[in-house]
Amino acid sequence: MNKQIKINNDSSFQKLFSVREQILKWNFEEVKGIGFFRGHDIYAHVEFKIYKSEEQNGYIKWNISDDLFPYIVEQNQLRILSNTCLKLKNYVAAIKGIDINLTFEITNIGFHPTCNWWKASYNAFVNGFISCFNEELYQKNKLKSDNYFKNIDDIKMVLGQSP
Repeated sequence: MNKQIKINNDSSFQKLFSVREQILKWNFEEVKGIGFFRGHDIYAHVEFKIYKSEEQNGYIKWNISDDLFPYIVEQNQLRILSNTCLKLKNYVAAIKGIDINLTFEITNIGFHPTCNWWKASYNAFVNGFISCFNEELYQKNKLKSDNYFKNIDDIKMVLGQSP
């Protein structure tokens, strides 16, 4: 039986072409990224570092306080982010024509307390990856991030954590 399955268009991933030349020049030294995504009733913010892994495999390092994300949420988030990191690693490997193992170190996150952060995290992560190679976007996103986290105690209180 002949079946057709629709392949969804990934417009977020297509934006990577804007930093293709910078990625080609990248020597795998540590880069930092900050990404955001805002949609109807969803919001995600992620900050991370990417660098060449000295191990045989790439990794995600989760350096986030339990005050911001409880362990169970962390496990779901890592599973979701691993797919995104694999796509980005494969993109880098494909355009550079080499196999490379990368470490994605998650250093800060933000979300709207009434939404599921992972619904928006993919777009935020891709935006952050682009900012690794676009200084103007990185600085713009850093300003947003600094503003978001200036009242970290208020965020913890919303989450039911003590400041």
